[in-house]
Amino acid sequence: MREIDEDLAISFAFSGAFRARLKSNEFGHVLVASPTGIDGIFEGVFRGGYTLEIDEDPLVPVADSIAYAAPAVEETLGKRDDITAELRAMDADTLRAQGPEYQRLLAARDAEGVLSELAS
Repeated sequence: MREIDEDLAISFAFSGAFRARLKSNEFGHVLVASPTGIDGIFEGVFRGGYTLEIDEDPLVPVADSIAYAAPAVEETLGKRDDITAELRAMDADTLRAQGPEYQRLLAARDAEGVLSELAS
């Protein structure tokens, strides 16, 4: 497993004593890595395509295995409103100049809008 970890980032996504299998795309046979975890080795691999299948370690807490958790829609909408309030608080000259701070706030507000659409 360590040989393919750099390309597939398995140790980034899975930890503990996960169970890894290679399933042959051509013949359907399955090879199970032994031992479990990142130190597992597959024996009997031949040429051809394989699909890597992973069963997570049931003893690893779920919170430790989540790489990213999207913010709640309410949190995203709140940020968007806060950014709009910052834009409204700018004086007329700053708004006309459309300087770096103005551009940063517009980009942040647009990003929050996209994130809220994706989350709903």
